[in-house]
Amino acid sequence: MKEISPRPERVCWEVTRACEVACLHCRAASVRCRDTVEIPLAEAGRMIDRISALKPEEFWLVGGDPLQRPDLEEVIRRARGMSVGVLAANTDRLTPERLRSLRDAGVRRVGLKLDGPDAATHDGFRGVPGAFETALAAAEEIRSLGMDLCIDTLIGPWNHGELNDLAERVAALDPAGWEWTPAIPVGRAVRETLCTAEEIEDLFGAFFSIRKGLPFPLRICEAPQVKRYARQHGYPVEGITGPDAARGTLFIDHQGAVSPNGYLTVPCGNARKTDPGELYRNHPFFLRTRDASGVGGKCARCEFLKLCGGGSRARAYIVTGDFDAADPACAFEPV
Repeated sequence: MKEISPRPERVCWEVTRACEVACLHCRAASVRCRDTVEIPLAEAGRMIDRISALKPEEFWLVGGDPLQRPDLEEVIRRARGMSVGVLAANTDRLTPERLRSLRDAGVRRVGLKLDGPDAATHDGFRGVPGAFETALAAAEEIRSLGMDLCIDTLIGPWNHGELNDLAERVAALDPAGWEWTPAIPVGRAVRETLCTAEEIEDLFGAFFSIRKGLPFPLRICEAPQVKRYARQHGYPVEGITGPDAARGTLFIDHQGAVSPNGYLTVPCGNARKTDPGELYRNHPFFLRTRDASGVGGKCARCEFLKLCGGGSRARAYIVTGDFDAADPACAFEPV
């Protein structure tokens, strides 16, 4: 079994599922109103203390739209001992005043979603007119306030051919980092939002071409088979992948359910009752996600299995219904 640190690289807490917009792909299948059984601030303190004891490299408050919580700054103050980030929706709530309030409460980084090089692609995909311009204005404000700007891009047929133009746009924003995630059909996303395995191979080529010209880190998430591509084409494998369901992540939904990440939401317990660190270290499903020895299909005979772990376990499970299936986004055919 793969060695795993008791310290997760990334913990995400979905502080609310409420959001004023309804993006076509939304992982959370967000709703307009806050759930009455969200974890309240009075309960959150003990959970945050337990997460803090894990000493994660990053603690992200996500949604929905976290800015829908009027007590978000109080949550952040309770978590000040960690490296706190907020993944915000591109809505009218993303104002300079709110960003300054987040900074003053202790936020170190703000994540923004940018899925196209222009409004036509980004707003068309998000289904929210004006979201592109909101993101650009917020990016400038985040940097001016001294917080790290992190850009997240979901990749699918809508933007697969525009990555070079998108890279120019993102580089102009001067972020601290950029992450790509090939789409996984969860929440409101459907299988039509998936790239083919062959398109993913092209994506890997674009990834390495774009990455070498950037002054900030670019990583790809939920596609660890990029390491196989790197090995085949002579690129270094270190630092090219972000955390995913099998590699150092922990996700807590708005009601407290704990799972490996926001794509692989197999309930493993509830953070309102159980220490999430205990679940991360010892729950059978968490242990299974980190053990590639049971992965079947073509992965079972693949020479790169130990390197990539069988690709995205989340995508394999969501698309095929079989957690141990090969990731359908891998085009490599082992002998």
